[in-house]
Amino acid sequence: MKNLIKVLVLALAFVSPMAISTPGVQAGTAQAKPTTKPTTKPTTKPTTKPTTKPTPNAKKTL
Repeated sequence: MKNLIKVLVLALAFVSPMAISTPGVQAGTAQAKPTTKPTTKPTTKPTTKPTTKPTPNAKKTL
């Protein structure tokens, strides 16, 4: 999980400066890195909860 986040952050860091190619953008991407890490962790938790909810509904239909 941590490795995936690092790869995504590194990919974003490489893509954003290359797309715009300006030295000022690198400062902006450095600030974006820490903000992307905490946001990815909470998003994975809520996605697992809804997947467990449909299973009791399937049992009722059986």
